[in-house]
Amino acid sequence: YDPETDTEVYVAYRGKQIEVGNLGFYAPASLKNYDIDLPVFNIGYGVERMAMILSGATDLRALVYPQFYEESEFTDEELAALLTPERKPEHPALAAALPDMIAKAVSAKDQSGPASILIFKGKIDGRDTEIAVFNWDEGKPLLSLAAMNQVVVHDSCIYGLPPDPPALGDKFADIYERGVRTGLRFIDTIITGFAADVERAVREGKHNSIEQRWKIVKRPHQINLHIPDAACDFIQRLHKHIRITGPLFFGLKAHWK
Repeated sequence: YDPETDTEVYVAYRGKQIEVGNLGFYAPASLKNYDIDLPVFNIGYGVERMAMILSGATDLRALVYPQFYEESEFTDEELAALLTPERKPEHPALAAALPDMIAKAVSAKDQSGPASILIFKGKIDGRDTEIAVFNWDEGKPLLSLAAMNQVVVHDSCIYGLPPDPPALGDKFADIYERGVRTGLRFIDTIITGFAADVERAVREGKHNSIEQRWKIVKRPHQINLHIPDAACDFIQRLHKHIRITGPLFFGLKAHWK
């Protein structure tokens, strides 16, 4: 600004003077660099500071970036609503086929291995693609019991629990009775994530097949379960826990041409 016109605007707030604006004419020497020979007046207000004053806030940082400066609070219902598959397919045919793919895998879950069950056959980006669930262990069921584990929220904790309550005894009775079910099972999020991986691989065109195997699960990301950072921070602050664990021992494979 031209020094003779450079003006700062302050507002008295909570016993302090808060700068909310700055105005003036640009210096002629600066305007000359852009071949401007007319006077240019500029005024700029700090919208965030004005919002802080109007709302009665005391910390500008917390007002603009609450995710970093304010401690979030969640009910069990709110936590459950935040949990989603981390990766999802975008291709319409593949996304629409997910319920059928999951149903086919679940319906064949007790078939003895080694076994391979086709759960998808169709085109992805013009490529004929097949996806199958398989088990490599002789005499073992296609899907282990943990594949059917349900994601449940209870008392600010996140659990992966079998659908059958008696299997875990009275210790978990309250979780089954009062816990908030997300509607997600391990097999649901795993197949959803693998479908997204297939979609990406087909589009990249580097290979014509992919295969993934799951054994012992110890972390949410291993089953493609997304827990937002705010939810994780909330759980850790309360010294609660996330227990998404269990033996899976099955695989998914896909090939296209």
